[in-house]
Parts: sequence; C-alpha cells; structure tokens
Amino acid sequence: FCDQQLYHEHVNVGWTMWDGDAKKLQTGGYFAVGDNLTLADTVVLGTAGQTAQKSVDVYLCLNGMTVTAPQNKQAFQINGGYTLHICDCSSEKTGKIQGNGKFTGSGGLISIAEKGTLMQYGGSITNGCSSGNGGNIAVTANATYTIYGGKVISGVSNNLGGNISVSAGAVFTMHGGEISGGSAKTTNCNNIIMAVAGTMDLRGGYIQGGVRATNGTVKLSGTIRITDGTASNLSVNKNSIIKINGLLTGTKQVGVSGVTVFATGVTEDVSAFFFADTAGKSVAYDQEKKELKLV
Repeated sequence: FCDQQLYHEHVNVGWTMWDGDAKKLQTGGYFAVGDNLTLADTVVLGTAGQTAQKSVDVYLCLNGMTVTAPQNKQAFQINGGYTLHICDCSSEKTGKIQGNGKFTGSGGLISIAEKGTLMQYGGSITNGCSSGNGGNIAVTANATYTIYGGKVISGVSNNLGGNISVSAGAVFTMHGGEISGGSAKTTNCNNIIMAVAGTMDLRGGYIQGGVRATNGTVKLSGTIRITDGTASNLSVNKNSIIKINGLLTGTKQVGVSGVTVFATGVTEDVSAFFFADTAGKSVAYDQEKKELKLV
C-alpha cells in the first residue's frame, strides 16, 4: 500500500525509472522519478481535444523527488481517457511537483481535460501560477479530480481559484490531504473556485478556507474541515447549495457565508458542525423546512 492509503495498491509491480520523457508515459504503466528533474516541456497525456479509444492509467511515484515545470508552462495536461495517479512512496514524503513562472491560461501546473482524471494519493502540488483560473490545478468541463492524501498548496491565480478551479460538469472529490496557502484576485476563493455547475464532494481532509461555490453543488460528509480562511471559509451564493451527504463528525468544522439558506433537505440538526463567518451571525436548523441557515 502506498502512503498507507487503502485506496491505492501496487503490490508486486515493476517500476520504471522516469526521466521526464513524456513519450514513455503514453501507453501507461508504473513509473518512479529517479532524481530531481526539470521538464523540458509540458507532459501531455493523450491528444488535446480527443478521448483515447482505450483508457490509459499512468502511475507516477514522486519517490521523494522534485519535478519542476518548464518555465512559464504547465507540468502536465491530462486529456480524455487518461488517468494520472500521483503518489509519493518515500519515507520522507518530500516528493513534489512545483511551478516555474506564470502559465498563460488556467491550471498553472496541471489541467485535466474532458474525460480526463487525476488521482492524488500523496506528494505536493505547489507554487503553480496562472493568468486564468486555478493557480495549481484546473478541473475543466466533465473532468475528474480525486485527492486521498498529499497537498495542493501555495498556488497563485490572477483570476479565481488560487489552488484549484472546478468547471462545468467537473467533479472534485476530497477524502483527505490538505489544500492551503492559495492566493487569488478574489480573496473568497483563495483556495478553490467552483465557477459553473460543478460538483465538490468533500469528505475529509483540511482546506484553509477560501472556497467559493458560485454555481453548483457542494456535498459534505465525514471529517472535512474548512477553517482559517482570511476572507471567508465556504462562501455559497444563490445558485449553489450544500447537501449533507453522510455522517458529519466534529463541531465547528466548516465556516459558512453568503446566502441565508445554505443547505436544504437536511433531515437532522447538524448546525453544530458549522459556524458563521460573518460577525453577529449564527447557524440555525429549521426542522420544519429541513434547512440550515444563517440568522
């Protein structure tokens, strides 16, 4: 098991040392970074605008090493039909993918195209910078990103989503790990922006506030914690809604702001799980309407 995550297993697997050559990854397999390296160009998995006829899984163990993006370019583009699995099996857990200047576009370090998938089990994705949305990662239309462990940190966006942006039809699921230290032009989305009809399924881990749900669904369950935001923690507008998607554990785990009624279809009083970001406000449960609201 990698990083002690039960979701990720590679027993009796033959690993190939990877030197940054994108061609070696195109047919899938298990690769480990042998030494610190700077990519000569963006690693493009598949073909832009196309979906591979057969699904391809690329497992990349950072192995405690640092992979640096080309100057002012992304490190990885994941196209349709490809799944990139990122882990760090080193005892030090120091493996990371880091930025190198500003990328013109969205997803400063990694972009996930339609029907593409990113699975993160460990390692850090850090110091990406974009002129668009998602300083570190852009989950574009109908793409998928799931994080079980590791970190997404210190991304900078000149627009929205300092660390991550989630677009129309995209699904972002968080079981664990950390998302923090992001910076965006709009401070209430310093870490994550869900801009248009996306889905965020937040089950565990820690987000340092700055999550903005402009349009879409935020599912909450488990031990997810969204606190310590500089402007707000979880900001929900009138076109978005929070759904309680399972047992919630803990108290004052998620700070909320925005619309008065922020969660509907709530079958029991879980108001203690939340707290109001706005001074003078509190979170209340309306048993008759089965709503959570700011009062």
